[in-house]
Amino acid sequence: MMISLALLAGSAACGSGGGPVQDPPVGVSATDSAGTDDGASGADETGGGPTPSNRCLMETVPGSFAYKHQCSGDIIIEIVVDGSFDGAPVSDLLELEFGPGIMGDSYGSPHVMACCPEYDPSLPNCEQEHEQFCMADLAEQGCKSMEPNLRDFADEAFGGPSLADAAKRAAVNKIADHVRDHQTDCIEKFVEHTGVGMTVQSCDADGNGIGYDTLLESGVWSFDPAGIVSNVQISVVEANWTGVHPLGEPLDECHSADDNDGVLFLEIDPDPDSSILHLVSGNAELQGPPIGGSTVQGFGVLGSEATGCQPGGCSTLAVLVDSVAGVSSLENLELHAAGPAEVGTKDHALTIDSFAVRLWDSTPAVLDEEAQTLTIPPGGAWFAVSAASDGVPGVVNATNETALVLTKTLNGWISSTLTIGHEDGLGHWTLMVTPAQWQ
Repeated sequence: MMISLALLAGSAACGSGGGPVQDPPVGVSATDSAGTDDGASGADETGGGPTPSNRCLMETVPGSFAYKHQCSGDIIIEIVVDGSFDGAPVSDLLELEFGPGIMGDSYGSPHVMACCPEYDPSLPNCEQEHEQFCMADLAEQGCKSMEPNLRDFADEAFGGPSLADAAKRAAVNKIADHVRDHQTDCIEKFVEHTGVGMTVQSCDADGNGIGYDTLLESGVWSFDPAGIVSNVQISVVEANWTGVHPLGEPLDECHSADDNDGVLFLEIDPDPDSSILHLVSGNAELQGPPIGGSTVQGFGVLGSEATGCQPGGCSTLAVLVDSVAGVSSLENLELHAAGPAEVGTKDHALTIDSFAVRLWDSTPAVLDEEAQTLTIPPGGAWFAVSAASDGVPGVVNATNETALVLTKTLNGWISSTLTIGHEDGLGHWTLMVTPAQWQ
């Protein structure tokens, strides 16, 4: 729900630009590429409704659908910073894994996906488009996920209270700002310029095909952000594709490569000693900037025990407390909508079909002497906020603008009011989560 109008507009602007075969491959007509002139896809002549596409879909094709495939593999991204301040992250590696079995990655919300016809294991991989579409989506998802990873690094490496730490955080956050504001450049460098997006599949005499992982590894993006950092270079050190899932099982329908645009690479991996709790009941309220002279507002009920939530739709909390060492952390926080919500102004409203808030990574908390209260200061936690409306997904990054206080009780934990904020071209957005009981 939060920032829904902005993030949905943003997803339409960014989408999966630069993806595979935006123009028809050599020897294929535009109608063949869209799957509408050979009867293999598109609405049939009898008007019987949408039919399966005979090609992978990057953009939506009216009358066509394909099948969602969860991609598996990994990527290592190197971020090299040439800065004039002491302690600059001269080189930092961002390692991301994706696929079944990876925490936070699922078939329903895959980190990387391909919207393609069913994969045929009996055919050579080089004759099928799945690997190419996986690697193109990997590049896009990696671009979207860099910003919060950089901010997470800034907080971890330079989280101290000194003015020097504050300056270093600001420098890294300037890099994150540039990445956020230049997503088209990022996708262009890693999808179009590498050839991942436009190099058509082919097989040699031995049944070997294009190495899309090797193509992606040629990607380099250099820029000079605002602030004291003089140059940044982002490159792919290694990329691996190991397949698509599931095979030989019923597959969900999809309509384009944008179907997972509401998903980011999240490092959700709670410590096994943490306490996992479920929300008893709770609500969230949206406050947005004025649009057309009227403020954007919204209200949503969170999935909880009170709403009879089902697995995957329940709001959960994971807390780790080591009273002996005197340390604690928020290991996970997931907030899910219990159902559709209305967001808008007094003149215009938008129905948000689903929204979710997810903690980016394990976040240290301040533990009181009695080990009964955990406090995360403002700006201490990063979240991915996603929403979907009428089939259009989107996602943004946001941080806590108020302290989050968790208090232990005989029946679990109580969370204080939590305000999550985000700034974009339209203005300032906040999502306020009301105080809640967790058991």
